Amino acid sequence: MRHSFGITTNGFSTTCQAAPRNSRGSIPYAKLTSVNHTMIPAQKYLFVFIICALMTQVLVAQDRARREILRTNEKGINVSVKLSFGSIFIGKGTRDKILVADYPRRDDDREDLKITYDVSAGEGNLVIRSTDKAKWWSGSSGEKSKSNRRWSLELTDAVPISLHIELGAGEGDLDITGLQIAELRISSGASAVRLACDEPNRIMAERISFESGVGSFSATDLGNTNFRTLKFEGGVGAYKLDFGGALRRSGEVDINVGLGAITVIIPEKTPTQLRCEDSWLSSVDIDDIFQKTRKGRYETPTYNTASEKLTIKIESGFGKVKVKGR
Repeated sequence: MRHSFGITTNGFSTTCQAAPRNSRGSIPYAKLTSVNHTMIPAQKYLFVFIICALMTQVLVAQDRARREILRTNEKGINVSVKLSFGSIFIGKGTRDKILVADYPRRDDDREDLKITYDVSAGEGNLVIRSTDKAKWWSGSSGEKSKSNRRWSLELTDAVPISLHIELGAGEGDLDITGLQIAELRISSGASAVRLACDEPNRIMAERISFESGVGSFSATDLGNTNFRTLKFEGGVGAYKLDFGGALRRSGEVDINVGLGAITVIIPEKTPTQLRCEDSWLSSVDIDDIFQKTRKGRYETPTYNTASEKLTIKIESGFGKVKVKGR
């Protein structure tokens, strides 16, 4: 004798038929037969996978907070970002929003960033601070993964920006491509920072300064930032400054490195003068695209006749300096 019952789940119907009992009264196996299929097995698994993925996204979203600030009549904005620990991304947003911020929500349901903004005489002032304390991230209560400590900040490209960033320990992924940078200051402690500027800055950046303590710092296409002066100070770490991009005005660069190792990359077509004193305390390696004109002075062949040129001064304590062309 067979017994059957039906199970219906959204989109498909299945009948379960029990096999005849054996001589000891137990059922050795069960046979499943499908009727009225509307999904093949692979589609069933895909359906379950999609549902699980959507549920995961919802749970992740519940751990995040979002803040937007609309643009009004600002002619420019000053942005100050100070984070003690974590990972931060900064990039270009939309013209109608001064800021779009996405950041973690704490275990106690408090927001992880303190954001203040005001406008005075057409000048916007945006201040972003992390609200955590060091012991909260040590994990004594409510252990959080360091991978969750990620902030995303998108800034408007409609007005000039003076941007000041302080990062204690963590990672910084800073893409200023498309932003109107009037001034840029980056200070990092035990951090790994990457800076990119893939397109020419539409305005002149009067001053750019970088300070890196113990960690790494890498910047590409600095010529696109359209700077007048650029200063770099490094402590103990590995640093790379790439001056590729479109050089549209003469710029002065001042580099000072303590115990770290720095690589400076200069496009071969960029007229450049290099001032680097020889010292037995540090190691200096200069590419042969430069010609030594006197002690501690090196120039590319077109430097003296060019209207837009770079002048780079490098000082190193016990560090290692490498200047190469590309």
